[in-house]
Amino acid sequence: MKILVVEDQLFVQNAITDMLFETRKDVQVDFLTSPYEAIEYLAGMKSINNQYDIVVSDLQFENGDKSFLVIEYCSRHNIPSIVFSMFENAFLIKKAFEHGALGYISKYDEAKNIIDGFNILFDGEKYMSPRISKIMNENTENWEPHPLKLSNTERNILYCLSEGLTMKDIVSKYHISDNTLRAHRRNMMQKNNCNYEKLLACFKHFPPEIKFDEDFLYRTQKESN
Repeated sequence: MKILVVEDQLFVQNAITDMLFETRKDVQVDFLTSPYEAIEYLAGMKSINNQYDIVVSDLQFENGDKSFLVIEYCSRHNIPSIVFSMFENAFLIKKAFEHGALGYISKYDEAKNIIDGFNILFDGEKYMSPRISKIMNENTENWEPHPLKLSNTERNILYCLSEGLTMKDIVSKYHISDNTLRAHRRNMMQKNNCNYEKLLACFKHFPPEIKFDEDFLYRTQKESN
């Protein structure tokens, strides 16, 4: 079985290798550290009809890249893919499955649960690790999404977050302070009586009619100065 792991942390690569060989004795494991590199490599493998049996990918990388690109590519080319991530965010979990992931395993799960999960996924069945299943159940229990009360700035910030940009991405892209961005996010949650995951879920179910303004934070910063 040929497995490609997209992960930029060496200690995680070593841990995955150990668990994969615990799961299957005949595995061939290759590693890449960037989603863009992975997509280019997978395209090359496809051109010579030498695809991987499964791709295991993180969601966040040191340079800010997101692996949803890898999940989407795998889905379009019928390559089973798994998310193996420290992120236990219900919105991101759901988004990963929507993009075509076969399974989602938390890096915080016990080793036995991770190994069991790999076994299930390698057999072609969908799987969420116990921690992830619990989070998804808690997130949906007795709750329905609803329209949000948002200012123009909050709407645009939430748009960026819903598209998968991290706080670090937004701070870097729009040259605002981390504290300012955290204050906006906190105000949105308090005003709408939602935690972060539910805030994103509401935004997805009830997207605003007004278009996203890409220069909004530049202008907001200029007006505040």
